[in-house]
Amino acid sequence: MLRCGILLDDDYLIERAKKQISYVIRNADEDGYLGPEHLKDGGKNRDRWAHAVFLRSLMALYSATGEDRILEAVKNHYLSETSDHSEVREVCNLEEMCWVYSEAGDERLLEMALEAYEEFNRKYSSREKFPYTAKEGKCDVTKDALLSGEKPHIHGVTYNEMAKLPAILYMYTGESEFLEASLNAYEKLDRDHMLVPGVNSSNEYLAGKSPLASYETCDIADFIWSSGYLLMASGEAKFADKMERAAFNAAPGSVKNDFKSLQYFSCPNQVIATGNSDHNEYKKGSARMAYRPNHDTECCPGQVNRVMPNFIRRMWLSDGSGGLVAALYGPSRVNAEVGEKGKSVTIVENTDYPFSERIEFQIRTEDEANFTLWLRVPGWCDDAELFINGDKADRKTVPGSFLPIDRKFEHNDRVTLNLPMNPQLDHSPERGSSILMGPLVYSIPVQEKWERRDGDPRSSRNLPAWNVYPDGPWNYALAVDGENLEKEIEIEHRSKSTDPWTADSAPIALKVPVKRIDGWHLKRKETIKRGYSWKNQKEVEGNFVFTPPLPEKKELSKRMSDEKELITFLPYGCTHLRMTILPQE
Repeated sequence: MLRCGILLDDDYLIERAKKQISYVIRNADEDGYLGPEHLKDGGKNRDRWAHAVFLRSLMALYSATGEDRILEAVKNHYLSETSDHSEVREVCNLEEMCWVYSEAGDERLLEMALEAYEEFNRKYSSREKFPYTAKEGKCDVTKDALLSGEKPHIHGVTYNEMAKLPAILYMYTGESEFLEASLNAYEKLDRDHMLVPGVNSSNEYLAGKSPLASYETCDIADFIWSSGYLLMASGEAKFADKMERAAFNAAPGSVKNDFKSLQYFSCPNQVIATGNSDHNEYKKGSARMAYRPNHDTECCPGQVNRVMPNFIRRMWLSDGSGGLVAALYGPSRVNAEVGEKGKSVTIVENTDYPFSERIEFQIRTEDEANFTLWLRVPGWCDDAELFINGDKADRKTVPGSFLPIDRKFEHNDRVTLNLPMNPQLDHSPERGSSILMGPLVYSIPVQEKWERRDGDPRSSRNLPAWNVYPDGPWNYALAVDGENLEKEIEIEHRSKSTDPWTADSAPIALKVPVKRIDGWHLKRKETIKRGYSWKNQKEVEGNFVFTPPLPEKKELSKRMSDEKELITFLPYGCTHLRMTILPQE
């Protein structure tokens, strides 16, 4: 809420958040501790991860206001030494400890962060059980585990919160093994659990890469936040690519476009979203894939509001030497002091990205300013072009890198980056394929029938609960060969809209050849097993309807129509019911 209010200059949001923050600061204990007594006193239910999440709001407020009372309050909280912050997820507090160290220069905070992480690793490297880990039960997020090649099975949000921690320590210590641990952790996440809309699977626990693997909406915010740290620590452009994929696909694809309801679990393939359609093992047959203002736990409604403020927070970065880095793209304006002389400049970024290939930067400055402007060339773009004041620059552009423009900028200079977007296929491990173009993923938008679910205890007249049923065909296979996509797929540019993330107003669409598959229907069950796939399963009876898996390869040719159809695919984020991973002819 606070970061959103600051970005929008919205006094209502700012004051509403500051009211909560000021109350906590005013009621600090004599020793400096902030927060409720039950988290201070300890016991088996203590989880000071709550502090790590809450104190990010104080970090945001301090970055906007520079109020000394905020910095002092956070510093005194940690120096109260009411915990060593080494138990389970409370080690995430090292993020705030390092931040206070960077702002206040108190070496004790950095020492505390390092000691907490060392003690956490000592404890959980030897223990047989970690509370948020599935399968074998051992901790997947100690430094040694992150450095290993072992497949992680932990709770998805916990993995994202904890796998970034070594990268943060690297930023303040320069110890390369810390960075190596976080980089390897995210390589494993890509290898084992990354889904096409840009976020890891997590039906609570990491859940592989099948077309029916879902992600918790909470993971989107945490993945973007953590990837931002990896971007800053490593300087690797691929983390910015990842943040855009998640923000432009998974995020809007999990929320009703009026932002009044959301899914707890969302999936690349979901053709029904009702109170009995959750196809994931955990809470199977429940309403967790339905669109609700609030599900049976409050985490996702809170987290979904962090996604875009966290994304915007990392759009513009400093290179540490007086230069500016355009890390993430979108309409924006940044004011900064640049170059050796600290000249004041404003850069205005004009673009319809991710729906457009063209990004223009206008430099505004009273005097000439000599500095480096870094532009990201995404990994998916092979033919990026750079123009300066309308003239094409003779510069080699390398996919997945940052392009430096080191010059003496004058007022009204214009730098234009053109990023050609071409259709590409992404292949699923289970015989399916998806269509990508630029940072966007494209899906079949299943025609929808929305029904209000009255009587839901966590909804209201203004914030209703919904069941969404398919009201049109979705059972198609891609009829493309993958080698000539630019000829096979038609790109349709539509008029601009102030609300681009809807099926009716999407600024871009693809016309894709497909073939219908007979006999591929919703999966209906009267008895299911609910629990985790490896334990605590119990049989539940009822009327359950699920999105089906992809047809078996041996059945595909028998069921597939001989006739090709050309149908519309829309950006993933413009859909609620959709088919994204399709069998391919």
